[in-house]
Amino acid sequence: AHTAMLLGAAKIIAQHVDELPNKVRLVFQPAEEGGNGALKMIEGGALENVNAIFGIHVWRNLPSGVIGIRDGPLMAGVGKFDVKIIGKGGHGALPHETIDPMPIAAQAILAFQTIISRNLSPLESGVVSVGVIKGGNAFNIISGEVEMSGTYRFFNEETKELIEKRINEVLKGVTSAYGASYELKVEEIGPPTVNDPKMVELVKTIAKRMGLNVVEAKKTMGAEDFAFYLQKVPGAFIFLGTKNEAKGIVYPHHHPKFDVDEEILHLGTALEVGLAFEIQLE
Repeated sequence: AHTAMLLGAAKIIAQHVDELPNKVRLVFQPAEEGGNGALKMIEGGALENVNAIFGIHVWRNLPSGVIGIRDGPLMAGVGKFDVKIIGKGGHGALPHETIDPMPIAAQAILAFQTIISRNLSPLESGVVSVGVIKGGNAFNIISGEVEMSGTYRFFNEETKELIEKRINEVLKGVTSAYGASYELKVEEIGPPTVNDPKMVELVKTIAKRMGLNVVEAKKTMGAEDFAFYLQKVPGAFIFLGTKNEAKGIVYPHHHPKFDVDEEILHLGTALEVGLAFEIQLE
């Protein structure tokens, strides 16, 4: 959908290139999902001599055709953690001869949930979720190790540091209590997506002038590597609603039945063209 919208904009812009008030660069970026393709684009010079940047993302949480935008933080920063809990394996009939990493991992997962509910201010936002846990390969054997991986989300550096600190402290405390040990790898994948207030107002003005329905988007704990562009130059990330209950287009992003309302994609193209032709940069 994103590529289709920008290809449409490229065709229109190419037909009127002499009328542009500014030079325009169209970015077709690969590897957003986990690959941080934006960093590679920046390293390759995509932002050289660029004074503003805009992106549009189809968004299932908004009604089809509605434009959602807000200034300041829009999407969360994201990190990943990988954990190995090291105990002592043995036979399932003789648990007293082992240090079972399974209940230790279970205790850690439960304790992770208190990082947000008991360590973070209720006025702040954060997420800690364990998505993978694996250990053992036989029903009657206590494994010597358990591995798990998860994600954490944040809107500011203080929350990020708190989450990372508490994940380590939880693991240290739980494994120590049971006589086990652990290994932890924490990786920050990307920063929060923070829109420039001035650029947001420009988008709103142009979108409304075009007759588009513009609403204030809600912040989301989802993440987007467009954030790297916004760290370098002012700009805005924009949502285009695609939810259409009449067509059964209601499933969330990354769901196997996720779909977009193709009849509204031209609105994204129109907004991209409008931004190219109507924004006057100093």
